[in-house]
Amino acid sequence: MTFSLGLSAPLSARLLALAGPCFVGLLSVTGCAPTAGAVHPPARMAPAASAPVVAPIPPPLPAGVLSVESGAEEPETAEEEGHEDGEGPDDEDSPDGAVVSPTTATSPLLALSDAEAQARYKKDPTSLGPISVGRPNAGALVNGVVMPQNPAKWIVLEPGLAWGTQETVDAIAKAIDRVHSEHPNTAPIPIGHISSKHGGYLPVHKSHQAGRDVDIGYYFTTPKGAFISGTAKNLDLARNLTFIKAMFAVSDVEMMFIDTSIQKLLVEYALSHGEDSAWLDKMFQVRQKAGFAPIRHVRGHKNHIHVRYVSPVASAMGRKIAGMVAIHSAPPSGGKGAPVPAAAVGEKLVAHRARSGDTLQILAKRYGTSIEAIKRANALKGDALKAGHVYQIPVPALPKPGSPLPQTAHKPSKPAPQKQPKKGKSGG
Repeated sequence: MTFSLGLSAPLSARLLALAGPCFVGLLSVTGCAPTAGAVHPPARMAPAASAPVVAPIPPPLPAGVLSVESGAEEPETAEEEGHEDGEGPDDEDSPDGAVVSPTTATSPLLALSDAEAQARYKKDPTSLGPISVGRPNAGALVNGVVMPQNPAKWIVLEPGLAWGTQETVDAIAKAIDRVHSEHPNTAPIPIGHISSKHGGYLPVHKSHQAGRDVDIGYYFTTPKGAFISGTAKNLDLARNLTFIKAMFAVSDVEMMFIDTSIQKLLVEYALSHGEDSAWLDKMFQVRQKAGFAPIRHVRGHKNHIHVRYVSPVASAMGRKIAGMVAIHSAPPSGGKGAPVPAAAVGEKLVAHRARSGDTLQILAKRYGTSIEAIKRANALKGDALKAGHVYQIPVPALPKPGSPLPQTAHKPSKPAPQKQPKKGKSGG
């Protein structure tokens, strides 16, 4: 039950394709778990069969709620995961040398210049197809497509919040098809949130904003129509391993979040069934053999997998029209999502991993931009930078390979003249 994977793609060529980014490395704050306390009866399952079987589609649940089997451990909220201000493993970029799914994106749209894309967007936005703008925790979705229902293979728990890029929707379907091809009579798997129709802030999440993140349930030995916690007793490890391998083999997965306890079960099963240990070392964080493993632990993923896709075509188009689309960031406590201006038209984004001592002023001078532009591109409210975090730096144009970065286009403000002490008797 193995199939080969050609996992080789330099990340440096992909960082720009991501326009910045359930980790990535890592999950904007993952926040992919539904609101705690919500319980809904299991969705009705289609009978297991090798041929498509029509089954009732469960009604949509209230916004922000996913189905949780009665008595099962309820998922944790974004706040319980400990991420704040839109930062955390869910939003970092994969470091250099990370294993990334190969992508061979081809589309005539990629040949459009920024000016041509912007002109077409003004005239007919739909002519550019699905577009992913910005980052998973500060982004938007244009011309998104909804994940269709397929009761024989998957059940979309909340269709109104299952909008994504065409590449994301196709990738999910291809991976599930692979499972059914290798394991006949597989019951349908539940699919949770992707993004809202136009992306942007999605309640109970800090990511899922740009149509490239999806929450998917696990396969169980006894089929479930809900997100429930996976254990050694209830997980169908064969189908889950096939599903995970398929996602990396047939699509452009950037990273995946699975609880450590389930990673261990999958690795143990894989080794006992002859899986390539070198592949497991590269892919699973729990193996602790790779500098960066795309299958990572983020709290709150015992009852579902969070997958983040690159969507290279949709992301590339997002960079071309970024300044023309409003982005809604996660709202402050108790407030509504506030629009955050995207990068100005013509600006490009460069990924920069902050080091100790970096400041907004230093980065602005180095990249030939402004402090305000950096704060805008990263939805920063304050001036502090976090060492190790990847920030998107907007610059007028990307430097050619090997050429030095512009050193100044931003003049630091002159220090205020110091007041001279008044002449007279000194006190004391």
